[in-house]
Amino acid sequence: MNFQELCQTFVNLRKRWPSDWPGLTFVVNSALAKLGHVQGAPLQPRLQALLDCVLLVSECVERDGAKRAKNSQEPSYHSRLHIADTIVAMTALLRAQRLANGHSPHSPLSRHEWQMFLAICSHDLFHSGKINQYAAQIEGQSVASLVPLMQKCKVHAADQRAIRRMILQTDPAMVKGSHLRVRSIAFSEKSLPCQIVMVQEADIMASSLPTIGDDLTQKLSQEWREVDPLRSKSLLSKQARIFFLKEFALFSSPASRYLGIQTVIDHQIHALTQASSRA
Repeated sequence: MNFQELCQTFVNLRKRWPSDWPGLTFVVNSALAKLGHVQGAPLQPRLQALLDCVLLVSECVERDGAKRAKNSQEPSYHSRLHIADTIVAMTALLRAQRLANGHSPHSPLSRHEWQMFLAICSHDLFHSGKINQYAAQIEGQSVASLVPLMQKCKVHAADQRAIRRMILQTDPAMVKGSHLRVRSIAFSEKSLPCQIVMVQEADIMASSLPTIGDDLTQKLSQEWREVDPLRSKSLLSKQARIFFLKEFALFSSPASRYLGIQTVIDHQIHALTQASSRA
């Protein structure tokens, strides 16, 4: 999946949202197929537990989101569509990381890839649509909801610990520190600090791209309108977009470089800065 295919997949999701929505399980299975997983193929018990939990989480998120949507209560930004976006982004990153490492993009998922895939599927589990009042508040709620699901699927204790860490670090306030930590080490998807960075990149990728970033900013502003009207309004300025792209849309992985994400962000910053100076 190159950059153009990635952008087109984001567009295709929006063509089906919400009236022709296929469901998160469909999105998950399509993503896993692109990562070399064959449905029904035997897996080692530790990997099977991770797959079982991925499917259980996707069913729970879909059911919860559909129920809330019927009552007009599904968050505008942190909806099932956002989870689908992050799954697509993670799929692109995992494939690109394989290529950057000189490996086949169609190889079966490794344990560390399964960990990241489950983390991204679960990182906003039952999101409230509110704003953190302290570090990792909402992320911690997602972890608390995920733990019994991981236990039900018999996910290995070490995998559970790694996945909890990844999810807690998706608090935007923790992104810069995570990227700073991987600067001085050889990047490997087997290293937890690097896994954390890849999950953060998948979480923010759709919002970082010019094709759909403006629409997602509008959706986040709408989501925050009742929670914090001033912050909601402040999101919509060019200066706020520039700040987001410089401070939060951070990409350090070889996978993101392979996809050319930072170049796209740099072009946006330049164009927005020029537009602001002319205003």
